[in-house]
Amino acid sequence: VSARQKRLSASFNWDANRDPSQKLSIDAKLDHKGDWHHGGHVTLHYPGRVVNGEFEFLLKDWFCEWMVQMGWASQTAIVWRVKAFSEVHDQTIYALLSSLSTPFPMWEDTSFNLMWRYKDNLQAVNGSMNWQENFLAFNLLADYLFTTTKFYGEINASVNSTIPTLPRAAAI
Repeated sequence: VSARQKRLSASFNWDANRDPSQKLSIDAKLDHKGDWHHGGHVTLHYPGRVVNGEFEFLLKDWFCEWMVQMGWASQTAIVWRVKAFSEVHDQTIYALLSSLSTPFPMWEDTSFNLMWRYKDNLQAVNGSMNWQENFLAFNLLADYLFTTTKFYGEINASVNSTIPTLPRAAAI
């Protein structure tokens, strides 16, 4: 363990005299990778089971990202990733992207994404959600030009979904 790391280990034996294998133990390591950049690993042992987990967190300027992963078998893990950021170049973008992957049937890939962008008078918002075998996506765009001699405006919206009670819709 280095100066930028912390480690914690603990063990609880509830029947140590009769059966020393009856215990719960945890081993955790935290890693300070830089300013607002942290990671870690944890292992949890209990009779007949081992759960491993890790996380990473990064916050830099207008960018934030984290990942949490927990697994209990070689190919069995839950992974949650979130990314939020803002970019300013020829257009401005704000985004939130999230995904959850699991080994559970019908819930292998779940996600939520939202983005807002604008440039001059153009504003656009779009988002999507995916879960089980379903999805919902929406888009909204507004643009206008206003001068002393003319006005131009456009609004465009759409909804697309697998939800039976929510019809697909689009308007311009």
